[in-house]
Amino acid sequence: MAKRPYQIYLEEDQYAALQYVAQNRGVTMADVVREAAAQYLLTIPTSEDPAMKIIGLGRGKCDDLSLRHDEYLVSYNQNNGRGKRE
Repeated sequence: MAKRPYQIYLEEDQYAALQYVAQNRGVTMADVVREAAAQYLLTIPTSEDPAMKIIGLGRGKCDDLSLRHDEYLVSYNQNNGRGKRE
């Protein structure tokens, strides 16, 4: 995944701790910060995840789409995008 530069200001003790961890692991401080950010993001409840807000936005004809999505996709593709065979 591509990385983007971002500047942050750390407390002196945070900087020293990150530097210590990085040196002991043989990695960069940036690696340690990225790992810590990834772990933190995993702790955020899904109810706070903006992507979860798309659930329930649409209404379809099928009430079992979440269970049979593969079957519906195969049927759709077999019929050149014209939906279910009748």
